[in-house]
Amino acid sequence: MSHNSYPNKPAFQTECSGGTWEGDDQAGFAGAMDLVINATRDWAKSVVRWNMALDQNNGPTNGGCDTCRGVVTVTRGADGKWSYAKTVDYWALGQASKFVRPGARRVASSTLGAGDVQDVAFVNPNGSTALVAFNSANSPKTFRVQWGDKWFSYTLAGGAAATFTWNGPQSGASDPTAIGSVDVPFDNPDGTQALISYDSGMLASQTQVRAGDQWLGYTMPGGASLTSPTAEVPLDRGGWTATASSSSADDPVGNAVDGDPATRWSTGQGMQPDDWFQVDLGSQQTFNRLVVDTTASNQDFAKQFEVYVSDNGTDWGKPVATGPGSTLDEILLPQIKGRYIRLVNRSSAGNWWSIHELNVLAPGGPASTDAGPVGDVQRKTAVLPDGTQLLVVYNPGHSPATFDMPLGDTTYAYHLPASAAAIFTTRQQ
Repeated sequence: MSHNSYPNKPAFQTECSGGTWEGDDQAGFAGAMDLVINATRDWAKSVVRWNMALDQNNGPTNGGCDTCRGVVTVTRGADGKWSYAKTVDYWALGQASKFVRPGARRVASSTLGAGDVQDVAFVNPNGSTALVAFNSANSPKTFRVQWGDKWFSYTLAGGAAATFTWNGPQSGASDPTAIGSVDVPFDNPDGTQALISYDSGMLASQTQVRAGDQWLGYTMPGGASLTSPTAEVPLDRGGWTATASSSSADDPVGNAVDGDPATRWSTGQGMQPDDWFQVDLGSQQTFNRLVVDTTASNQDFAKQFEVYVSDNGTDWGKPVATGPGSTLDEILLPQIKGRYIRLVNRSSAGNWWSIHELNVLAPGGPASTDAGPVGDVQRKTAVLPDGTQLLVVYNPGHSPATFDMPLGDTTYAYHLPASAAAIFTTRQQ
């Protein structure tokens, strides 16, 4: 998703290492293959391991990591002679480095995802194609590779990887539906192209809100912001009551609504799916934005959340919003009424779920003096194989641009930084 936010910025996967914390060699190989495949699928131009060579004690170190694994392990025998052994990182990196040549370009390919066969494909400068595949399941998997009107089947053992190469021109077109993603190209002022690539698996990585019988989704590149057409005022928290599925004895649930950002509510245990935090507003209220602040605890936010609203605290119905979570979540909603608000975590993590402050905002006050549409943006539409409709807005200029973003009955001003893109999705419930 970072590429789709700023499609002209290069990406490099550099801050990674294998190590003893991963478990056995099979787990280490799986971790390295995950980087080789998924970092490059996410537009990384390289995958680098920190340590090319370490000794049998994972050293030498200068006070740094003593549990990191080298790409090769160097040892000195009793006879004074040095030797080396290739580690699982060597073999994982080799699945690409031996076959994917400098200057290669990644090309679109479908992937079956975690727990199945994952892959990434490239075309080399000499025209040859390289396909790296890894079976992340524990049992053998048989899959089919199709290239135009040619195909073959292959069975890959659980936890194993293989790289396939071939030469020659492709006969027959690829089926975009089978690949599962769409490419949306834009023109830069210098004559180059900015390419946005999107598939349905990315929906979970963007905020989505329910409006009538549709889910409306949007992305927020770094530096982007949304302005309401009217001033928003926080609801009075005097009559609120907060509850939660669990709480740390040191971080009670009331800390999330006490007005003090230095205090917090925490689960007191690692995040688990279905953890929840709830607030009773005391009476039915109208609101259109939630602000969930976890800034002071950095990574202790729900990695995937759902928001529910209820009049009685018992009947919750469908979620009104979903999203990937961040240290400061500003969750826009079509204007809604309710007494109870529940946030539900849908992910697992070792760190606690914390909320330092929860605010609920309602429309009110005079109309915003924010300027209307500013700057030139490019707009293109596309449809995913599952029927999800895309609208991609790209700002090719050197200054921020502003345009209208309808959300239910409210139209917000979307401020998009230079060289950034915003993606809006519409799908049926």
